[in-house]
Amino acid sequence: MKKFILTDITREWEGRALHRIQAMRNFGSVKASDLGGWVESEWNLSQNDTCWVFEEAIVCDKAQIKNNAKVYKHGIVKDNAIVKDNAIITGNTMVCDNVIISGKAQITNNANIYNSAIVTDNSFICDNAKIGGIVMIGGNSVICNDGFIIKQRDVFWTGPFGSNNDTITAFRCIDGRIYVYIPFSSGYLEKVEHYINEIKSPDNNIYKLMLEFIKANFGL
Repeated sequence: MKKFILTDITREWEGRALHRIQAMRNFGSVKASDLGGWVESEWNLSQNDTCWVFEEAIVCDKAQIKNNAKVYKHGIVKDNAIVKDNAIITGNTMVCDNVIISGKAQITNNANIYNSAIVTDNSFICDNAKIGGIVMIGGNSVICNDGFIIKQRDVFWTGPFGSNNDTITAFRCIDGRIYVYIPFSSGYLEKVEHYINEIKSPDNNIYKLMLEFIKANFGL
């Protein structure tokens, strides 16, 4: 039995004829007869696994949602983009062009992922972040605020380190400034550097070295 069908409930969006989907059987959190979001054709959503398009989300063109991926709220996935594995698209996010979102990545708020960007692993992209070009974002990266990443050197992330297994993400913003995300202190580079210099922690020297490496990476 098919997982879903295209209903006769239709709408037009940017010149495309979209159909609301309806579940034909239970899977994941979806129950048989539940209405989902909008797709242009059956190509857009796999009939296998638990992937689903919820609420007012849109998937169109040759874009595909696969495996256990989910698209919620007003998320848009179009062109040749692929969202797979356990990735989540939500909020007013736009995923387009030849983008691949995989792993357990989450894209939310007003983020825009385009060109040939790849976002994978446990990455969390939010707020008004924009990621394009031929770029890969991975690990436990957090890209937020007005992150503007169009080449690989616009972003830097680490694996877990120090006594608390913290991670660091540093990225360029649309105004050219560098934003640093650490679980206990996030902000522009100058603010985080000041904070690290003030606190007393057994990991201080490691953090100071990481900040120097970040400055070198961004040519500061």
